[in-house]
Amino acid sequence: MTGMGNAADLANRFGIDIRSEAFWEASLDVLRADIDKFVALVEETE
Repeated sequence: MTGMGNAADLANRFGIDIRSEAFWEASLDVLRADIDKFVALVEETE
């Protein structure tokens, strides 16, 4: 069955709860780390 489930149901099959605040906080932490790396690289070139 493809295209029939919603994102939360599909993620749940892999043990991921996209409805939890912890999931979104962890996702944003990844982005924050990437932004911090980018800022550090920019600062090195200034």
